[in-house]
Amino acid sequence: LVGVAWLLGQQISAQTDALAQTLPRALTQVDNWLGGFGLSHPFQTWLAQLHHSGGTLVSRFGTWLSTASTGVANFLIVFFGGVFLASEPRFYRTGAMKLIPEEKRGVFSQAMDESERALRLWLKGELMAMLVIGVMTGAGLWLLGVQSWLVLGILAGFFEFIPFAGPLLSAIPGILIALVQSPQLALWTALMYVFVQHSEAYLIQPIIQQYAVDVPAVVLLFSLLAFAALFGPIGILFAAPLSVVTYVLVK
Repeated sequence: LVGVAWLLGQQISAQTDALAQTLPRALTQVDNWLGGFGLSHPFQTWLAQLHHSGGTLVSRFGTWLSTASTGVANFLIVFFGGVFLASEPRFYRTGAMKLIPEEKRGVFSQAMDESERALRLWLKGELMAMLVIGVMTGAGLWLLGVQSWLVLGILAGFFEFIPFAGPLLSAIPGILIALVQSPQLALWTALMYVFVQHSEAYLIQPIIQQYAVDVPAVVLLFSLLAFAALFGPIGILFAAPLSVVTYVLVK
């Protein structure tokens, strides 16, 4: 990541600035297009409501700030907790083993070994999928002539980490940017995203799963909802690895 940032940092920065300037124009264009169908300009209506409810907005700011602070704190706890666990895994494993009755420690140790193996294989497979999806998306956008193709390709690679919702979230800004250039380009861009995701589902993932852990799609789908309900946005981010470990432990 540091090497990519060093090699492409200037280009990524310029494309990020262009993306930030183009997205509001794209939303306005979509809003006008929806208004032509009699949908009463939903984005403009929403912005007007925000403008007229300034007092309410200020009163809600504290709640939003508190929620955002909690989310950041949770992420930092998970991040540094992972760093500490990874630095001395045997020490924390020994401590966890002492909490288990002696006659059950053999099964518990085996379950931890299987969880570690499954998580390691899943992470390798996921990193491969993220790399392939990012390259395919960036190359497709570049061939179509979509602006900020490099940043959008990197976004697609990162969002691949989130099952089901990630590909949809990565496609929205790409299609909006293409819409500013032309409606035909937006259509071709949407078809490109569909092609990439179908390639990922029917070609890339089956190949990767030969070397990685295979978790049923239904388990991943409902774990996304369950961990989101339990832990909020950070639960969505870590739903896939948590479901891998839970799946192994249940088995």
